[in-house]
Amino acid sequence: MNKVFSESIINLLNKALDQGISVSIDNDNLKLSVPKGVSIDNRLLLGLKENKNQIINFLRKPDGFVQDLIDLQPVVSIQPRPRRVPLS
Repeated sequence: MNKVFSESIINLLNKALDQGISVSIDNDNLKLSVPKGVSIDNRLLLGLKENKNQIINFLRKPDGFVQDLIDLQPVVSIQPRPRRVPLS
């Protein structure tokens, strides 16, 4: 699974989690658990539907999932400071 593709799947799953929605697999179906009182964003639902098979494959490969997370680049690069900074 390529890195860009994995990032888009991870982003979709994170958006679902941010809304309190859990995504799982039930046999060959993608299962969404939406808490009472929570309405799912239409764009998120569309994204999950359009990428259903890829999400299922992604969730089925726990070793691939972990490797994909490890391979993701950090959003902010951390640069070492050239000198010591006093704490007080």
